[in-house]
Amino acid sequence: MRKNKLLAIATWGSLALTLTACAPMSTQDDWAYKGFQQWHPQSGDTPLATVGTQCFFCAPTTVDKPERPLKFVEPDNDGDGVPNSVDECPNTPIGVPVDIRGCPLNIDNDRDGIPENGDRCPNTPVGAKVDVHGCWTLPAVHFGSRSSKLNRSSQRVLKELLLVLKDNPHVSVAIQGFTDNSGRKRLNNKLAERRAKAVMNYLIMNGIAKSRLTTTSMGAESPVASNNTRDGRAKNRRVEIIPNIR
Repeated sequence: MRKNKLLAIATWGSLALTLTACAPMSTQDDWAYKGFQQWHPQSGDTPLATVGTQCFFCAPTTVDKPERPLKFVEPDNDGDGVPNSVDECPNTPIGVPVDIRGCPLNIDNDRDGIPENGDRCPNTPVGAKVDVHGCWTLPAVHFGSRSSKLNRSSQRVLKELLLVLKDNPHVSVAIQGFTDNSGRKRLNNKLAERRAKAVMNYLIMNGIAKSRLTTTSMGAESPVASNNTRDGRAKNRRVEIIPNIR
C-alpha cells in the first residue's frame, strides 16, 4: 500500500514538472539563471505544483544582439572622393573636379585657356587676356614727362580694355595715377590725378558708364622702377587699371 502511494506521488510530481515546463511565465521573474527565468510553482499559479518544487522552463532572457563590425573607410587625404590607395594625384586642391584616378579634370569654366586646377583667377571676364596663372593682365598706360595726354600707345591699351568692359557689364575698374619723383609732391599729386582722369574720360567717351569707374591720385608713391634713371622714371609715369569683378 505504501509502495503504491509513493508511486502515485512520483507520477504526479513528474507530470507536474512536465506540465510546468511549458507553463506561462510567473510573476516572480525578477532574476534569471543560465539564461532561463525562474518560476516558483508553489506560488499558486498552477494546481499541479508540488510543495517545495522549483522548475526552470524554456524562456530565455533577453540577449543583446551582437554589434555589427565597424566598416573600414579608406583614408582620402585631399578629400576628392578617391581613396589614397588608388589616387594618382594625391594633392588635388579642394573643390577641383577629378576623374576616377583622382586627377583634376581638364575644365576651364571661365574659358581663359587655363584649366581650373591651375587657374588662380577663375572668374576672368570674357575676352580678357590672362597670364600663365589665368589672371587678367592689364598693362599700364604710360605718359610723357609732366604730361597727362594719352599717346597712341596708351590708346591701344585702352581699346583692348574697352572691348572687355563692353562684353562684361558687371566689371568695373579702379584707375590709379602715378608720377616719377622729379617734381614737388603737391604738383605730382595733381599730375597723377589728371592722368587718371584722362583715362577715365576716354572710357566714358567710348560708352562706359561713369559709375563703373573710380580714380585715385597716388603721386610718386609705389614706384615700379628706380627714379635714378631715365628709363626708370618713364616706367613710373603711368596709370594702373585694377579690375573689380563682382
